[in-house]
Amino acid sequence: MLLKWVNWKQEFYDEQRTIPWVPNSESFQTYLEYTETKRQIYPLIEIAVESTDVRNKGIFYNSELIWALYSDRSKNGFTVNSEESSGAGHNYHPYIRKQISPDNYPEDTSHSAGMTQKGAIKMAIMGKDYKTILEHYYGILPPYVKRVTIKQNNEIKYFKRWVDNSSATTLKRSIEEASKVLNFIDISNDAILEIEFSEEVISPGVGIQIEINDKIITGGSRKRNSLGQCASPEIWEFTITKEKLKEIGEGEHIIKITANHRFNQTLGLDANPSTIAYRDWDNNLMQYENAESKNSTIGGQDVWHKITIKRKENISYKSHIASPTNPDNNKYVLISNPQQTPTPALTEGMTPQYPTAYPTATVEIDTFIKGMMLGMTGGLDFSDTKYKEGYKAIGIAAYTLLLNEIKKNKRNNKGYDILVNGYSDKQRYYIPYIDFNSFSNNNVKNAINTAYNEIAVTMTAYDAGNTITQYYVKTFWPERVSKYVRDDGVEIPDYHPLVFPCVDGKGTTLIQSAIDEIGEYMAYLNTTRVEEDVGKNAPESLRNCTKAGMSGFGAMRYAEKGVPNSGEKVAENILKYFYRPAPVILKKLRITQGKADVYNKEWSKAYLIDEKNAMRTLTGTAKNVTPRADAYMELYFTEKIADGMMILKSKNFSLGIPKVINTLNLAVSITASTEYPEIVKLTITATELTTLVGTITGTTKTEDVIITVSCRDELTRNQIDANPGDVAYSMLDGKDTYQNDLAFSDESHHISVIIARDADAAKQGTDYENVTATPETGDDVE
Repeated sequence: MLLKWVNWKQEFYDEQRTIPWVPNSESFQTYLEYTETKRQIYPLIEIAVESTDVRNKGIFYNSELIWALYSDRSKNGFTVNSEESSGAGHNYHPYIRKQISPDNYPEDTSHSAGMTQKGAIKMAIMGKDYKTILEHYYGILPPYVKRVTIKQNNEIKYFKRWVDNSSATTLKRSIEEASKVLNFIDISNDAILEIEFSEEVISPGVGIQIEINDKIITGGSRKRNSLGQCASPEIWEFTITKEKLKEIGEGEHIIKITANHRFNQTLGLDANPSTIAYRDWDNNLMQYENAESKNSTIGGQDVWHKITIKRKENISYKSHIASPTNPDNNKYVLISNPQQTPTPALTEGMTPQYPTAYPTATVEIDTFIKGMMLGMTGGLDFSDTKYKEGYKAIGIAAYTLLLNEIKKNKRNNKGYDILVNGYSDKQRYYIPYIDFNSFSNNNVKNAINTAYNEIAVTMTAYDAGNTITQYYVKTFWPERVSKYVRDDGVEIPDYHPLVFPCVDGKGTTLIQSAIDEIGEYMAYLNTTRVEEDVGKNAPESLRNCTKAGMSGFGAMRYAEKGVPNSGEKVAENILKYFYRPAPVILKKLRITQGKADVYNKEWSKAYLIDEKNAMRTLTGTAKNVTPRADAYMELYFTEKIADGMMILKSKNFSLGIPKVINTLNLAVSITASTEYPEIVKLTITATELTTLVGTITGTTKTEDVIITVSCRDELTRNQIDANPGDVAYSMLDGKDTYQNDLAFSDESHHISVIIARDADAAKQGTDYENVTATPETGDDVE
């Protein structure tokens, strides 16, 4: 504002000033367009303009003449920021900020931006000169962090901002609780940190520093590049990479923010935005704290905001049912509990029985998981602290299972999240559960509470004024596990980690794969050797639980003694022991000609031959195969196949040394079933069989054909187990003695192809006679 007024007397010419100016006037309006007001302040203006101190002088900010907006009076003792004022066009100006003013009028009749005339007069009466008055009203203020927002995957995870309270006495701001959203930041994805400052600040690396758990966040970009209407003074955006999140680590961390004013670097950040920094009109000193204390402090570091980082394993709970029976689908589990007695493992053709009209019940998520931990250990006393990691492993598996049961039951339109203590048409396995609230052993309940609290956390979030309580529980992600995305965008490991009390609870034994136990493929539920001796007996009522997945007794044993080979006793290692990939095997092979099976063999369940080694036996029937008809072949694999080759090799054993006579590479088609994740089907034509065995002279009446299968499984990309009869050690104790050899191929299955006698020349090669014989090598031919 130029202090030289030009032609200001023009409209007063020939007018008489009949009312003298009163220095302490409480005139209610001092806008210059009012004639009576002009007459009151005329003498003062005349003196000011004729003063050589102010003639041809202006106010400059950052070397530019400012737009010195002024108003009649303050609002409740404060001016307002320019972006909040209609008088300033809602544009940001660093020299028109919220200042405390000695005038205090409750009437809301002025835009109250810039210097107030009432306040200026009062400061003059106090003896302040014009420079002090101008510096007070147009002086810049220290910046403060006005808002912090954290986003991830385009979702707001954290939002917190300060809102002014216009009060002449408290000088305070408050957090706008209704707009605050708190949520976990996933450690496996980049996050965006957005900071809005109240003033322009110096660029990162010079004046801005972001520190989280002693790790400095570098970079940053200025989002607001121009000063427009209603624009925020300053917004900076920082990318916190997933690598940086891992450096910072899991847990809740304070975001420490340091900054300085862009054009006055001596003005540091107001570290306590709850009280407004202001200029004291008594001595024109910057006060960072409230007026009552008069405690002037230097700028500091903002520590009001926090970030909570979690790993992807910590997943929020959400039921798939929102109804009057489930009042909060973020809190309650809708369960069906028919309390059926476990039956022996269901076999093919058995129909699971389920009471069709059995009622459901709602159980709080934490109470439900604790009930699973009870049921999966048979309700026995494992309250000793040495078993805590075992309880944690079981709780993690139980929660992972629950999330996948919810997905399955939603897909099948079931009226519950999970079925426990029973079977249904979509559930051939038994999930043991004991009501936690009614359980009487407080020592066991206390032990389970302790374990659960180490794998779960509860957070309260605010969204659009609504309070949301979210329950996060840890899940287990096996090696290369596939995932599915829930309808709220949350990723969940896609498998069913079953848990049961024990196989027999006596010592070293085998857990069968889900294929062998219940005739159903379930990823990561493979044949596993387990030690179950914990000095306890499983309850008879749970003897026939589905024994696939993880043994509760085994988990407790390894929590005390450590898992085989590594000796680790923590929950994650226990889970890795039970849920891990295994080499794919060709479990079954079937060949039909016409309507009859000519070959149908499969590997049996595994059995221990000593405390370390396990075997399988190839059992079934094998008949002769004729080259006069097409043969249809089906190969049943224990895992999905990523790539592979089906090869038939004909070998001549007459000399005692196998010799490849011919080879065929065959095209295949792929299908699957409930029991097997991949079934390969192919047709060998009669012509191909004839080509394969060729023309044989001598006494040999059958040709031994080896079915050679070389492939990789889709899960691990490892080669097929070439010797399924000797159970791979990696399936038993985690010691990977299975060799991932590129030359690996399964050659366990041999078929005998009948060869016709040499043609009788007199019969012109049309008189063939099949011969039944026992080949020198291979199975008997019938």
